[in-house]
Amino acid sequence: MAKKGKKAKKKKPCSDGRNGKGQFAKGNKGGTGSNHKATELGRALKAAFTAAVTEQDIKDIVLGLTKKAKAGDVLAAREVFDRLWGKSPQAITGEGGGAIQFGEIIVRLASGKKSPGPNVEAST
Repeated sequence: MAKKGKKAKKKKPCSDGRNGKGQFAKGNKGGTGSNHKATELGRALKAAFTAAVTEQDIKDIVLGLTKKAKAGDVLAAREVFDRLWGKSPQAITGEGGGAIQFGEIIVRLASGKKSPGPNVEAST
């Protein structure tokens, strides 16, 4: 809002598709996507691997991993099974296999107690 006696300065629209207030102008899709250096490097790395690895290479790697799993390599077996059926869901449970009592933890922390749970000793 302009002060009395002074006219408000009109802001010129920016060349990046924003209006005078810095908001995206009507019709602007909201940006051009990620320009982060890490994203660019990740794309370049993926392109390099894609160009270097053939379908036969992939088959050879899978065959080698499967042979290791059959020979008793537990990590290889886990990898094969994870790739075939997905990772096993990990249950997150509280004491005695029951639900985690987040409300109790929050109340304890809010009251200034350092102990996150009934069976954990506070260190002071």
